[in-house]
Amino acid sequence: MESAYVLTGVTSGFGAVALARIRECVANPIIVGARSAAAADALAGGQVRVLPLNLESLASVRRFCGELAGVPVCGLGLNARG
Repeated sequence: MESAYVLTGVTSGFGAVALARIRECVANPIIVGARSAAAADALAGGQVRVLPLNLESLASVRRFCGELAGVPVCGLGLNARG
């Protein structure tokens, strides 16, 4: 399994710029955690996989982490706020 970048807070601001730059520079999978399904849908495709993540919900955080189980991570960008 290829290692992946994991990013949060990518629907605007610094996170959106970081996602765009990483997309340009690497071929690795990019896993994005996003609270807003509507905003995240625009990001999905190619090497980007969007997973629901609401930092105000412990259950949501646990589901997100469960989806990452076994995925080797080569980069981590935590930009979301709860």
